[in-house]
Amino acid sequence: MRVDFEEIIQQQPSPEFAVQMAEELERLLNLLDKTGDSALRQVALAKMEGETTTEIAQNQGCARRTVERKLQLITRLWQEDCNL
Repeated sequence: MRVDFEEIIQQQPSPEFAVQMAEELERLLNLLDKTGDSALRQVALAKMEGETTTEIAQNQGCARRTVERKLQLITRLWQEDCNL
């Protein structure tokens, strides 16, 4: 049996799946909010929207390295949550 991945990728998600994904995203963003660093949510959303690290740094008014550290923290927090 041959699986056509391109066809699968092009399909619209079911409404149930879209709701599940939105709820999971909100849950993960809430984890970031609990750190007390409001910039984490903004950095995560910007990265998901395709902004580069340099663009995020410019928009946040901080150094590129600061954004890199925030992205590392986001990754660690989300990985730890998934491993629970």
